[in-house]
Amino acid sequence: MLQSDLFSEAQSEEQTMKPVILTATAALIALTACSPFRSGSESVVSASEVQRISSVERCRVLEVREVTIRDDEATGSGTIVGAIAGTLIGSAAGSQVGGGVGNSLATDLGGLAGVAAGSALGERVDQNRAQRQGIEYSVILGDGEELVVIQELFPSDRIAQPDSTCRVRTASNGLVTVLPGEQLPTSISAPNRTQIR
Repeated sequence: MLQSDLFSEAQSEEQTMKPVILTATAALIALTACSPFRSGSESVVSASEVQRISSVERCRVLEVREVTIRDDEATGSGTIVGAIAGTLIGSAAGSQVGGGVGNSLATDLGGLAGVAAGSALGERVDQNRAQRQGIEYSVILGDGEELVVIQELFPSDRIAQPDSTCRVRTASNGLVTVLPGEQLPTSISAPNRTQIR
């Protein structure tokens, strides 16, 4: 085989691999970009709540338990993107084997194996994104009304313990969060007023 033929074959393979690599990269970016921003815990609030007044009511914790919060509608985008990326990568890997009918068969088998592996990986990503740790508070207000509030739980959140004082914060968008209140003072002086003379 002439050197020019070897060069043109290598160039052809490189051109074949470029779209595969670009597609696989785009798929990975799509998987990471789909990660939702979340708020609704003690330590994470949405930007729309900044510089807004929330109403707060004192409460006492009756019961606390950890729960798993699962999204009502999981998009399944990870499974789809994983399957596509797996097909492309598997087919590209299979196309490097043999020639003629054997090459065609290897390409097809590589694509099928890629679909299975990519789908499985994407499904795991979807499941991890679709569920997260939460906490369920049962609290009683000063007037005797009982509430159950479920909220997300982040590592930096404090957890109000049963029989401790708590605060129920209602944000301007209507979302309710239970905040610990064990360090609140039992009495406090009224703020100083400035007298105008």
